[in-house]
Amino acid sequence: MSAPVGTKTDKEIGVAVLGLGNVGSEVVRIIDDSAADLCARVGAPLVVRGIGVLKGTPEPVIAKLEAALIQSMNSEGYLEYLAGSGQDARSIAGREVFGAQFDRMYDGYQAVAKELMGG
Repeated sequence: MSAPVGTKTDKEIGVAVLGLGNVGSEVVRIIDDSAADLCARVGAPLVVRGIGVLKGTPEPVIAKLEAALIQSMNSEGYLEYLAGSGQDARSIAGREVFGAQFDRMYDGYQAVAKELMGG
């Protein structure tokens, strides 16, 4: 459960952005430029934890985004978040590891859905 608006907590709120076009890049800029004000309003710091990009995004762009996210996940605040949720830095990984994990989860969910639908 989230803290009421304006209540200060030590926990970060992770945000994922879908794309870095006009809207996504503006969201990231606002989070960066207005960090103190946003923290006061929502009661915790907002931290960009993921960026989704369209299929066909150039590899150099994807690599740059991935490196920046891995760097941010190694921040003191995120490492504290991980520790508080029973995890550690071993859970920080790049897109190949997460992609394989999502594929396994998707396959598992698909199998459960088929079973529930009787087929």
